[in-house]
Amino acid sequence: MIPAIIVMGPGGGTDFNTARTFIINNWDVFPGILESYGVSLTSMFEGTRDFESNTQWNAFRCPAGCNRILPLDCADLDHMKARATISCVKKPGQGGLGRLNTLTPWEVYDSGAFLAINYQNGATEMLNYTYNAGSITYKKIGFNTNATSALNDLLACDATNLQPLCPRCNRSKGAK
Repeated sequence: MIPAIIVMGPGGGTDFNTARTFIINNWDVFPGILESYGVSLTSMFEGTRDFESNTQWNAFRCPAGCNRILPLDCADLDHMKARATISCVKKPGQGGLGRLNTLTPWEVYDSGAFLAINYQNGATEMLNYTYNAGSITYKKIGFNTNATSALNDLLACDATNLQPLCPRCNRSKGAK
């Protein structure tokens, strides 16, 4: 199973813009984090290049078919499975939040745990959750309080479902 790896922002909550910024700013280590949990991004990662400048830039190969190699700073980070099509299968009992592969729905249990990445320092931590009627409650990273979020909002910040695309390909694909 590929665990959901949720990027947690300042204050211990979730926000897609925070997740996108964290991944872009930490791209040099990010593919390694995902690959350690069974998600391969090596086909997209192109190391660093100078792009005819005096600076080395993290580079990626657009996976949408154009195969452009661009600086990551130019990338649009987008969902592999569109936010509008994120689906879950509810299972009884206790288990991790995740999915069998990148094409299958996420599995959510009555209670369990998911992997969180702390936006502020990149540390990972398993957070316990409880699920009830489309919402998930979990303990905030670094706080002794709980947060409740719509499950689909939480999964919009799942790093295993995010990829860099060139702006042209991202705009031409729409909400697919």
